[in-house]
Amino acid sequence: MLLENIRHYLAVWVYAGFGLEQDILARAIADWECSWQEDLRPAAELWPFIERVTTELMEQHRDEQQRWPEVTDCDRLDASFAELDGMGILARQNYEQTLTSGHAAIEAEARRTVVNRPIIGFVFFHEQDPELAVMWNSGPALAWGSFEDSDESCRRVAQTVVEVLDRHGIKAECRGEANSRILISGLRWQRRR
Repeated sequence: MLLENIRHYLAVWVYAGFGLEQDILARAIADWECSWQEDLRPAAELWPFIERVTTELMEQHRDEQQRWPEVTDCDRLDASFAELDGMGILARQNYEQTLTSGHAAIEAEARRTVVNRPIIGFVFFHEQDPELAVMWNSGPALAWGSFEDSDESCRRVAQTVVEVLDRHGIKAECRGEANSRILISGLRWQRRR
């Protein structure tokens, strides 16, 4: 069971397409070292196992890319985020580890960035969100908000995010409530390395 769990974990990180191989290896060692020891496995076997499985998954991922369409949904997502960022909505993918750390980081980034250009809001998904997208072709769920303190500015940011995603062929919906997330549906996760 432990080996299957580690393989699943590695598959998510490889297929998410964000981390470099050495980063995935280092993170996996840090995240699984205690479980490995609790399972009474020899410590010297953890690194070779993780390295072998990661290498296999990376090769598999590269092979699959050869059969992908010229423009994938992840390419459309990249284009959407680039357009939103250019409009003054800070748009970040795989940003921070959680919603809480993402919100804190995006606020700090906005304070630094606003001196160079107008910033009206933000949209991001954090490192845990690609798991659903990789495994179920659902999501990621997007955190969003406005840096102006009004319901109208919040609605405007959410509406703009959904419209830009739609223009790039990505289905998304938002209830418009400040604490809700924008839900992407039907996205096929194919992020090129």
